[in-house]
Amino acid sequence: MVAAVTYWFVHSSVDWFWQLPAVTLPVMVYLAMLVGPWRQVEPATAPPPRWPLRLVGVGVAVLAIAAVAPLYIADRYLEQSYSAAGPGEALAAVERAQRFNPVDPELFEEEAELAMQLGDWERAEDAYQNAIRLSPQDPRPYALLAEAHEQRDDPDAALLFYREALALNPLDRILNLQVLKLWAQIPVQRSLPVRFINEGGAELGQLNLTVADSAPESESRLQGPVTLSAGAGVLFFQSPSTDTTDPFWLKNTTAPLDVAFVGVKGKVTEIKSIDQPNEEQVIPERPYRLVIVANRQFFERNNISPKSQVVAAISS
Repeated sequence: MVAAVTYWFVHSSVDWFWQLPAVTLPVMVYLAMLVGPWRQVEPATAPPPRWPLRLVGVGVAVLAIAAVAPLYIADRYLEQSYSAAGPGEALAAVERAQRFNPVDPELFEEEAELAMQLGDWERAEDAYQNAIRLSPQDPRPYALLAEAHEQRDDPDAALLFYREALALNPLDRILNLQVLKLWAQIPVQRSLPVRFINEGGAELGQLNLTVADSAPESESRLQGPVTLSAGAGVLFFQSPSTDTTDPFWLKNTTAPLDVAFVGVKGKVTEIKSIDQPNEEQVIPERPYRLVIVANRQFFERNNISPKSQVVAAISS
């Protein structure tokens, strides 16, 4: 018995399959009972039990093994897919795994990825939708489906599913950055509410951002607003895919402004002030991805500082 329990604890620390203690531990215990020595103690007066304990143990062990075996087989087929020679062979292994475990969303995520490699977009989308159906509270399949739409140059659909993922995990840095990046790519200009939070998760302040295109070929949109109303700001995506240290400047703005540079993880890297927006260039000291422009002292009044997190307030 001691050996069986020890064996279970060892495997539970190295293999996901053994992370089912409600099933695997009883199996080990009952198997130990079956193979261990038995001594029958004859009671003085009590009649022998109608159903021997050993028979009950066998039945429980068989049922437990029957419940666990399909999961184990499915896991082995999934491992085979990782070492397959090509996506077609890997997809066949995943299909076999799904026959033994049709309720594992990870198998459908793997099916979708392989279908994308084979150019079968319709099957990939169906597989991601199945993963979402099986695990609707998990942001991962939403994010994967959004990434697939992004690869197909469909930013509207990608933004939709990124926002679904963000609703389930609102503090995820990568999801927030993806939402901000895609929002900047959508042609229709809309107000994007964002929150600033500190390292402890407390909200510091909010801004309603208007997205501005910073591309050189769209210089008219580089000029920004003449003035900013209270609680309003402007989002510039200087470098959607890579960090940059390029100087930042604005034209035709009439009031002093504050500029927050935001890095790849969605955190403010530094905050600088522009006293003469028409002439002054702001040279960042650290790499950044996007710029948020707000009225002077907005960041100071709200205790927003470097390391504050920018979060898309998608429910506002």
